[in-house]
Amino acid sequence: MDQNKGKQQLIEELAEMRRQAAHWHSIVANAPLFVSLVDRAGTIQYLNRTVPGIAMEDAIGRSTYEFLKPDYREIARACIERVFDTGQPAFYTARDWDCPI
Repeated sequence: MDQNKGKQQLIEELAEMRRQAAHWHSIVANAPLFVSLVDRAGTIQYLNRTVPGIAMEDAIGRSTYEFLKPDYREIARACIERVFDTGQPAFYTARDWDCPI
């Protein structure tokens, strides 16, 4: 009986995690700010939107640094490093974009 209870608990936890992920996605997708999810190297995993001239499918999997002017690259790198070091979300502001596409 304990094995069935453990399995049921895992199923319930998975359902809750899916609900939370869907809620997060809804919030981020509709956020007025540009939101990206990147790995430690800065490779884009998710974007809630792109800038004009860059299609979503062209940005996912590419380095976030490709799209930033040189003045912002170090700021972005430090921000990404801080997120991975602390586990806390962070943000930076970049007003100018390089659009290599």
